[in-house]
Amino acid sequence: MACRATPDRAAPRAASATGKKALGCFLLALVALTACAPAEEPARSALERRTVQDTSGREEIVLITRPNSSSYYHYGGKAMGFDHDLAKAFALSIGARLRVIIPEPGEMVSGLLSGRGDIIAANIVMTSRRKELMAFSDPLGSVQMQLVAHRNTLDIASIDDLKGRTVYVRAGTDLEEELMSLKRRGYDFHIDPCAQSTEELLRMVNDREIELTVAHSNLALLSRRYYPNAEALFPLTLPLPVGWAVRNTDRRLLAQLNAFLQNARESGLIADIHNTYYANIESFDYMEISRFHSRIRTRLPKYRDAIIRASERHGLDWRLVAAVIYQESQFNPQAASFTGVRGLMQLSQAAASEMGISNRDDPVQSINAGVGYLKRLYDGYTGVPEADRMCFALAAYNVGPAHVEDAMRIADEMGLAPNKWSSIRSTLPLLTESRYYSRATYGYCRGLEPVRYVKNIHTYYDVLRQKVWSL
Repeated sequence: MACRATPDRAAPRAASATGKKALGCFLLALVALTACAPAEEPARSALERRTVQDTSGREEIVLITRPNSSSYYHYGGKAMGFDHDLAKAFALSIGARLRVIIPEPGEMVSGLLSGRGDIIAANIVMTSRRKELMAFSDPLGSVQMQLVAHRNTLDIASIDDLKGRTVYVRAGTDLEEELMSLKRRGYDFHIDPCAQSTEELLRMVNDREIELTVAHSNLALLSRRYYPNAEALFPLTLPLPVGWAVRNTDRRLLAQLNAFLQNARESGLIADIHNTYYANIESFDYMEISRFHSRIRTRLPKYRDAIIRASERHGLDWRLVAAVIYQESQFNPQAASFTGVRGLMQLSQAAASEMGISNRDDPVQSINAGVGYLKRLYDGYTGVPEADRMCFALAAYNVGPAHVEDAMRIADEMGLAPNKWSSIRSTLPLLTESRYYSRATYGYCRGLEPVRYVKNIHTYYDVLRQKVWSL
């Protein structure tokens, strides 16, 4: 397939650089729950404006980034993404509001140097050439350039097998420059610079429209959820450090940014946000993800309208509810368990009676009752921060609120925060051990199951939230 494009006013070419080992990546802390227009945060109060003048002299921080599932996107009218959320936390820390701009491809560096923006945050590699043009923050992590092919491609085991083949790459990126560096070292393959984004090229590999592309390792891993047939074969570079960039003259901003990043590491903020966007991306079950992709095409449409109506009635995201239903029954209204639960949302007879329905096998009744019960659980965790509240509700939906209460009590006894999901996912599995369940109010619990349950729902929800398909 033709994919050629003239490299568009590309950022200055960057020489390849060898990085440190991965420091771990990135962040956010929203549980539940791609745009190109500037996005502004709400206006601030007079007190906040005074704070800006007192601490930094900046009314706003203008972020330059790119729209993808790693850095920045919109969902449900809300700006999201690792780089966006970290930048928002930084802006808040100095009393400024955040504004996001998305330049034309290849114009991030020129946009920074010309003063259109203050910070580039887009998972960019800290190459030697770029360090001459801009000042970089302390590294946020590291990535490798991965060769990506359809999973049924069996004849590429090393870079030597690329002879005569074409690798498609986003024009004007460090990925293109790294490929050019490999060619200069004597490797015989063709490079086709494209106007398409790296994510779009991954989709094209998944759909067999092109044979090969390259992507940074974090995006290649994350995108397997959406494009399960696009498989990273092997790295083409050593680990390369990534960071945020400011103008060389903005030394004060750089000092503020590095101080914030150090504090964010020490406080666990980076780890929290990383876990929201990147947790478990190394864990990948091709058959299960492929089955999920198939069933959201073939089964979900039958129940979508009912799910949307019930979700809107209770103020929940319908895609989160759909993820719960898939985890419970795989969209099979006749699903039944040996424990006695039945229907799309696997309700017990007691829960059905409590929610006022008569037929658990009826899809609409099951959806209405299940969504209502999930919202009731959610509303019960008033002392839990918003970022963790749905995790508690989901765990309680799976294993019962009583066992979650026991796990919270154990967390408190161990000196952990009992209202944080990071604590509860550690203490729930302890309820399989006699030294813990013998002292628990509600006794033994297969506590690893709700932890896996919540993890799986987040994975399914993430796929649906990215709107890969028009559902």
